[in-house]
Amino acid sequence: MSNALDLIYHEAVTSVPFLQTWPGYFLAKKTETEIALKYFNHDSIKKAIGLEIGCGNAFQSALIADFADKLVATDLFTEDDSTHTVGMKKAKKLIEALNKKNIMLVSCSSLALPFSDNYFDFVFSSSALEHMDDKDLALKEIKRVLKPGGHSIIIVPTHMPSLYAFVHVYLYCIARILQLLFKSGSKMEGSKQQNKDRLSSILGRFSKNQPSFPMPEPHGTYRNIFHELFSQLPFNWKRKFKRNGFVIKDSFGICLFPWLLIEPFSTMIAARIYSSTKDINKKLSFFKPLKYISYLIGIVAVKKIEASVANGV
Repeated sequence: MSNALDLIYHEAVTSVPFLQTWPGYFLAKKTETEIALKYFNHDSIKKAIGLEIGCGNAFQSALIADFADKLVATDLFTEDDSTHTVGMKKAKKLIEALNKKNIMLVSCSSLALPFSDNYFDFVFSSSALEHMDDKDLALKEIKRVLKPGGHSIIIVPTHMPSLYAFVHVYLYCIARILQLLFKSGSKMEGSKQQNKDRLSSILGRFSKNQPSFPMPEPHGTYRNIFHELFSQLPFNWKRKFKRNGFVIKDSFGICLFPWLLIEPFSTMIAARIYSSTKDINKKLSFFKPLKYISYLIGIVAVKKIEASVANGV
């Protein structure tokens, strides 16, 4: 399994490195997928039809597609490359570059999936549910399109990123100031007025992106950072799945180091640390208390088989 993922990763970083959302993106997502694949039932997905929701540039779709017969990858269509949904154009380029012929790209909302009831054998989604306006409706849609007994593996943030965010916002400021000083010391091109305009533009973007400063902004669709922190506690995520008719089969911690304390200075270094600790993460992911210090949690949820279906009615 690891060798197959490594081959896809090396092909992606060689042929389409410009499709990464940020430096180290492919490496971080390969690491995450490798940990998550441990929780897939590989015997049941060899001839399965799968769905990924919120595929972004479809790199994880490419990683998972080798383990399924067919994979449908969905996301919203947008031309704004600064958002997490980077547009289906990038997904198309990546799928073509990696020659993944068993992946179908569909642009749609997770709140109104254009698929029949009981169609998919499994559903995968990573770091997408927290961005959805109506998470309960999204889970209802996942349940609707899943076959009875079908599995969903949904990766979501825990409360830890919200805790790290209080330090992250200041580390981010320090990192950007150091970056500006370094450029200034390296003879920034342009007149003094141009440099002032550049600084003013940077401050303007910061004010726009951080309206709650000095408090951190929530990363998902939450009222504020405290609402996000409470909502993303692992037991609250599980409660949401159960409330929408799923049976929780398993859950596992992902990313056991403080990503947000390193990411402001180098996303590539953060990705390399993540990758170098993946074997430890795999061995410890089942240990329940670690889910409360993990950056992410994977939830393995099963659609109930109704009594009428089980009895062949």
